[in-house]
Amino acid sequence: IRHQNQKINLSNEEMVQEVSSRRNLLEKSLRTLTRNVLKISLGSTKATSAVVAAVPESRRASFAGANINHLLDRDKSPLFFLELINLIKREWASFEKSLETDKTKFIIMLEEINQYGRPEAHAKNLTKDEFTQLRLYFNKLDTILDS
Repeated sequence: IRHQNQKINLSNEEMVQEVSSRRNLLEKSLRTLTRNVLKISLGSTKATSAVVAAVPESRRASFAGANINHLLDRDKSPLFFLELINLIKREWASFEKSLETDKTKFIIMLEEINQYGRPEAHAKNLTKDEFTQLRLYFNKLDTILDS
């Protein structure tokens, strides 16, 4: 779902719903992109190792024997959004060829979406400013990921 005709003056519930929906779509797109980029640049075996290395040690054992297609499955990936961000940071050399953007800006947008982008999980109200900023980030990331 693209949001060309964005409503203004949304209720907090509508803002939370939009942010949650767009975050989920972004996460799915990032998983697919990450899987494809790492498989092409590293090959399946090294890509799998790179994914496992990017998650906290306490979670690595649960990924034993998994392959890159499972680890970065668009809909069923066991990785958390923050782990996906850490993976992209660690493997930026593979991504900079595919993503025509600045690493620092890209990571900041993802980290802020991670920080504020799950208000439904934290029963949190979004301020208008936070919502506007997140919407700008989503639009920018949509443009980057679609190019």
